[in-house]
Amino acid sequence: MAEETVSQEQPKLEDVYRKFDVDGMAAQFAQTQQPAPQPPPQQETVVVPDPVTDPSEFRKFVGQDHQNRQALRQTLQTVEQKLNAFQNQQAQEKEEADIKRAVEIVNADLKVDPDMVEVALGAKARKDPKFLKLYQMRDQKPDAWNAALKAYASELEGKFAMRADPQLVENQRAMKKAQEQRAIGANQPSKTDELGKLSMNELDRELDKIKGMF
Repeated sequence: MAEETVSQEQPKLEDVYRKFDVDGMAAQFAQTQQPAPQPPPQQETVVVPDPVTDPSEFRKFVGQDHQNRQALRQTLQTVEQKLNAFQNQQAQEKEEADIKRAVEIVNADLKVDPDMVEVALGAKARKDPKFLKLYQMRDQKPDAWNAALKAYASELEGKFAMRADPQLVENQRAMKKAQEQRAIGANQPSKTDELGKLSMNELDRELDKIKGMF
């Protein structure tokens, strides 16, 4: 007896949200983003010259200390700028890779223009806060994010179904061809325009040909 295969219906987004408790995960995710407390820095013992008994050394100390602080501040600013630029670049590259992967998952069965899928994902994230939360937690909860992508792909299937209709494609092709033919016909010069461009001798010969036709 042949074994019967039972196809499982793809769950909807609301089912995914309930299964993975998106609101609860979002609250837990927000708590994990709190920075960990840092230990206090170790302080170095500095000997400061007495301004009364040794004013000359004290002035040197103050001047050197000011220069050191300025140099340290500039160094820290430079390091911070480079670090921020590096982190921003890394984050941007990762986000682009994650979006590309999400488009591939959604478009696995749709087989439409990937740019359209990316636009649809962006619009969904703006309109659906829970979908956006799952995207933000995609590294911590990859199973939930993948389930949401597959559920959303099922929603898009109906919207993009008309694009796979061969009759619709043929109608669009015929309409485009008709428009092109009308445009070509509109650009063709009339007989009067052609005669107006001839010289006097050419015009006489052309008129003789026309008279001979009657």
